[in-house]
Amino acid sequence: MKKLVLSLVAVSTMLAAGAANAAQTPFSGQLDFSGVITDTAPVWKWEIPAASQTAAKGWTTKKDSGVVTGANTVFTLDNADIPFIQGYTPDVIGEGSPGLLPTITVAGNHVLTNTPEALDISVTGDNKADAGTLKMTVTGGAAFGYSTADGFASAVYKTPGALGQVAYNMISKNAPAGAAPGDNDNAWVWAAEAISGKSGYKDLVSSYATNLGKFSLSFPTASIPDAWTATVPVTVTYS
Repeated sequence: MKKLVLSLVAVSTMLAAGAANAAQTPFSGQLDFSGVITDTAPVWKWEIPAASQTAAKGWTTKKDSGVVTGANTVFTLDNADIPFIQGYTPDVIGEGSPGLLPTITVAGNHVLTNTPEALDISVTGDNKADAGTLKMTVTGGAAFGYSTADGFASAVYKTPGALGQVAYNMISKNAPAGAAPGDNDNAWVWAAEAISGKSGYKDLVSSYATNLGKFSLSFPTASIPDAWTATVPVTVTYS
């Protein structure tokens, strides 16, 4: 009797193993990937001209040219204006939209109009305990062009003066054909509305130009350094 039971158990085990093996079938499949390549060309291009980097270095001032004002000595610097941050749309923008409007901030000041804004920049002297101040103004200009939504009209505007012309020169090749640039004090405002998509205009081009000028240098009279350095920071953000 024991032999019979053992034989039946062996047969049952073999049948189970055979059934498991028979259930394994080959598998084939695949995972498909796809994607798109977006346009990576920047809407805006910005720079500080290389010539400006050179012009800002090596200034010479005589100590006896300063004017004592209270505890400080002030040096008026007769250096020429220096082109600063410049930006433009290298290609035509089909239409404005949120996130394209640039805000230029120079040393914490928002450059919004062509009215000069005063800047106070900290100065580092050579091994002197007291720091000084470099005062200057930052002035801006803008230009922009557009076509109306129906395509029947176009225009180009720039802020009056030399900076407005500099701004226009950056976009002139892409400006609407046949539209002569006109001076307008509101060019900054109109450009902002168009770029942010509030005006309904299309085929947009825009540019901004700034410069620094009216420089003066101030140090405590008791600690005027032999050499000095200063940095003017600028950032561009979008909204």
